[in-house]
Amino acid sequence: MTIDDIKKLITKDETRTLELKKSTGELHKGMETACAFLNSDGGWLLFVLLHHSK
Repeated sequence: MTIDDIKKLITKDETRTLELKKSTGELHKGMETACAFLNSDGGWLLFVLLHHSK
């Protein structure tokens, strides 16, 4: 997967096989999603960390 592929994924809405998390503060929920993906048809779980300049 390339950076361009990731950019395309994160511009889409979440689906049954795509889950986007906005910070590592959502790690617990992300692990629940990972387990759900493992128990189904799979999917993509992305933690999108944004850097805000001051």
